[in-house]
Amino acid sequence: MITCKICGRLFKAINKRHLAQHGITRHGYMLKFPYSPLQSPESAENRRLASIKRQADLSPEVKLVRSTKISESRKGKSSWNAGKAGYKLEWSEEAKTRRKEYGAWNSGIPASDEQKFKQSKTMKQKYNSGELQHWNLGGTVPVEVREKISKKCKEYKPTQEQKEKHLKSIRLRVSSPDYKSPMKGKKHTNETKQKISSNQIGENNHGRKKLREKIENICKAENLEYIFDSKTSHFNFTCKKCNFNFSFTRGYFSPSAIKLNHAVQNNICPSCYPRIKIKSKKEIAIFDFIKENYSNEIVSGTRCQIYPYEIDIFLPELKIGVEFNGLYWHSENVLGVEHARKEFNKYNLCKNKNILLINIFEDEWNQKQNIIKSKILHLINKTARKIHARKCELKIIGSETKNIFFKENSLFYDDVELNIGAFLKMNFCQ
Repeated sequence: MITCKICGRLFKAINKRHLAQHGITRHGYMLKFPYSPLQSPESAENRRLASIKRQADLSPEVKLVRSTKISESRKGKSSWNAGKAGYKLEWSEEAKTRRKEYGAWNSGIPASDEQKFKQSKTMKQKYNSGELQHWNLGGTVPVEVREKISKKCKEYKPTQEQKEKHLKSIRLRVSSPDYKSPMKGKKHTNETKQKISSNQIGENNHGRKKLREKIENICKAENLEYIFDSKTSHFNFTCKKCNFNFSFTRGYFSPSAIKLNHAVQNNICPSCYPRIKIKSKKEIAIFDFIKENYSNEIVSGTRCQIYPYEIDIFLPELKIGVEFNGLYWHSENVLGVEHARKEFNKYNLCKNKNILLINIFEDEWNQKQNIIKSKILHLINKTARKIHARKCELKIIGSETKNIFFKENSLFYDDVELNIGAFLKMNFCQ
């Protein structure tokens, strides 16, 4: 409800009839009381809805007749600002003060989807036609400005508590039953798909353009070819020298990785230039033991067989791989369950390529070194002494010989009434 400033009565809307009783027109009332409305917000909303309903109820034929009448009436008439070059519509002082106090007429009212679509369409047309241009088109931000921005960003860097609060609020919002994803039931258009792919590849990004130029220079120098996979965000390389396929992420070529010596920018093919790996003493001891007893080719730390996974020791002719697993760095407490899945994937890849993968754990090497060495010798066909079961005889043995046998072979046992052992030519097989 609104009040009449002359008589103080309440109305939904002050009409001409009431103003005529005071001897004043609508225009005169607005000039006398510039900040007092002639209609309440409720009545304005009701009138708006009623007009929308009336328009919806009209048949298409009536709408067409009305539009043709309006267009015919406007034919031959020039617009109010025709021929007035450089004319600009300016706000009056009263209108400016009123806008400052009350704000725009549509403040707080969210735009509809149709309005947003129309606005985005017009802006796209303007940018495509060249009528509008980005203020920094073709330019780069200077180093001084970047440093200033980085300093300011560091000042406003959120704390850990603020980050946790923000994450909690997002989780609560998403977990609520009223939450609806803005893309639910919708699909990307072909234009947006092209934009996403171009952004991922780096066509519209200055930093990624530099990265692509850098990788192209490396490929020319090292005789390589590459394809960018947008789904996995990996650069897939193929070496023309050895026909070996390998891949790296963007992070491998980042400046931070180069500073920390985490990435090698030259000789990146792992087949042509194997990486130098820091190995444990026990892994070196196993490698030296195999080298003493095996004369053919032995490869240490290869990734060529089951890329990107690595085999610690590989015998190409026999297709045997040896993995040494330290207890600390191969435990679930340190690396989690994902490491166990990684090891299982490595085993399956070796199985598919008919490679026998042997896993030696640190405690096994410490406690059962003789047994592991004998197993390795048997696999490389260097067993010094072979005992065939058919040539042996079974006899009852005493508890002392049984205890000695189990201790020497680091085996566990239970007390039983009868102990049986294998004998070859009257000698107990140990």
